[in-house]
Amino acid sequence: MSYLIAGSKGYVGKILYNKLIEKEGEVFGLFRDKTENIYSITKNDLVNGELVIWQGDLSRIGAGLRLTNPKFIVNLTASINKILSFESIRDLCRNNIEFNSILANFACELKTERYVFISTYSTSIDGLTYSPQTFYAATKKAAEDTLVFFAQSKSLNVSILHVYDIYGPDQPHRRFLSEMIDALLRNKQFHMSIGNQELNLIHVSDVISAIIRTLDQPIMLTKENPQHYTLSGDEIIKVRDLPVLVSKYLNRDWKVKQIVYDLPVRANEIMKFNPEYPRLPGWNPIMKLEEGIRSLIFTK
Repeated sequence: MSYLIAGSKGYVGKILYNKLIEKEGEVFGLFRDKTENIYSITKNDLVNGELVIWQGDLSRIGAGLRLTNPKFIVNLTASINKILSFESIRDLCRNNIEFNSILANFACELKTERYVFISTYSTSIDGLTYSPQTFYAATKKAAEDTLVFFAQSKSLNVSILHVYDIYGPDQPHRRFLSEMIDALLRNKQFHMSIGNQELNLIHVSDVISAIIRTLDQPIMLTKENPQHYTLSGDEIIKVRDLPVLVSKYLNRDWKVKQIVYDLPVRANEIMKFNPEYPRLPGWNPIMKLEEGIRSLIFTK
């Protein structure tokens, strides 16, 4: 078995990379140095640790990928910038569309048996129509569309996982839940909308188990290629109810006027939990929201 994890230095990618090392086979990591725009491919060696086996720019990445000859590729890479500017649009297109297309093309050349692409639920506001919530979501959908070409014309076996809101310990990016917990523990004022939106949170450990479940499925090409699945938690809550739950689970009360309901709801907000695709077969989340929230305070 040979695995290539694109985005191996990201939050989910790093955990998946380390988890797959426990399985038999070779595990390679692929990541980009944003400052230098240099790509690196690493290999975990149980004796010598992590070894850098290739470095270079995107135009030369094929040389590095041929060294790995992966049976499975998981593409977790993504630019997530939500502020539109010349630089952010270019970065979003390069990393979410161009890189994915190049990687999928090499997957076909190397006869990779399964290509797993991590996408988002936010490509549809109502769960029925294509209506991207953000430009980030639009680039993710564009990446999905390029994978249709590779699946249909090159017979690449593609699984696309549409993931809801990930949370977990040591998450580097600012997230609504972690910011709320931080405000509660530090007695800081917390600003939010009135909170009529439905929220679905999924713990990072459940995301990892779902990806591994996808990799372990029998290899077979079906008429449904790419295959689309939803990764979501079991608990659906209103955003306005989250402060009460956080207070209850952490056994700490909010102070009077500590929460300020002054943020607007964006025009294209997703108000209802309405997944467009079925849940991944044979997989169910394990982490309950109460247990997950309590685990986060140990990183504060």
